Parts: sequence; structure tokens; C-alpha cells
Amino acid sequence: MNYSLIRMICVAGAALTLTACAGLHDVSNKWGPPDHQKQKPVQETPVQETITLKADALFAFDQGHLGGMLPAGRTELDKVAEKIRTGYARVDSIELVGHTDRLGSDAYNMRLSQERADTVKSYLQQHGVAAPISAIGKGETQPVTHGCVGEIATRALTECLQPDRRVEVIITGIRRGKK
Repeated sequence: MNYSLIRMICVAGAALTLTACAGLHDVSNKWGPPDHQKQKPVQETPVQETITLKADALFAFDQGHLGGMLPAGRTELDKVAEKIRTGYARVDSIELVGHTDRLGSDAYNMRLSQERADTVKSYLQQHGVAAPISAIGKGETQPVTHGCVGEIATRALTECLQPDRRVEVIITGIRRGKK
């Protein structure tokens, strides 16, 4: 048997195989597909979601600190914290905006709205929300109600103005995909 002939055929076959493969793959790519065949990461655009929380459901009347938070308010904030932690692949920012109704002085309403926003911020941070959070109070400057008549805090007027008393949670980030 002529071993040198067999060896020559094997070497020639290997050379042909390598030559054929060289045109298909980027040699510097180390066993992976060529760059043009690699999947590019999907670039998702951040979305903005606003959750409006009724201040009357979060806090006792005229309260904005943690001690004035109602049990139902804690439950609601627990749901928001869970949504932020599990519903988003990435959270770029969270903006908390506190609002009040028009009853009371401008200075008092500004302080109360800021206190409520700060309390919600602390609560979310203490419950595992690690994203950057800003908190701002707008007082009575951005009402959402129309047609609420009167200046004295009657039951009818406070009920009419309820939608103005709120904390908005504005989340900017990339939502987690459904599996």
C-alpha cells in the first residue's frame, strides 16, 4: 500500500476543505457565523407610563407623611412597586408629582403636595425600587376638575375636587416582554 499517496490525497482534501470554508466564514470570528449573519440586539425605545394615585386613598385627610398613610394606600403602593420591579426590563427614571385641590393657601398646598411626593418616593425605595426617582410638589397649580363651585370645604365641594388630590407616578423605561 502506498502510504505517501494516501497522505497526499488526505492533505489535498483538507486543503480543499479549508479553501472552501475560507470564503464562507470570517476567520477572525472564531467559530461563529460571519458578522453579517449575527443577530443585532433589538434596540427598544423607552416608553412612558403614568399611574395616577388618589391622594385620598393613599393618605388620611390633610396628611402627607408615612404615619398618615392609609392601609389601602400602602397596598396600592405595594402594587406600584411590584409593577416597577417586575414589569420593566429597565427603568430610566421615575417622576413623582404631588398635587392638591385649591382649598387652603398656596404655600400650604405646595408643602403638602411635596410631602406626599417625598413620602411616596421613600416608600418605593424602601420596597425595592432602585431606579432614579425625583419628587416634586405642584400644589394646586394643575387641577383636573372643572365646575366645582365654592370656596368653603363643604362635603360636596371636597368630593368634587377629589381628582385634584393625587400623586402621579411617571415611569420611563423599557417594559419586560411577555413570555
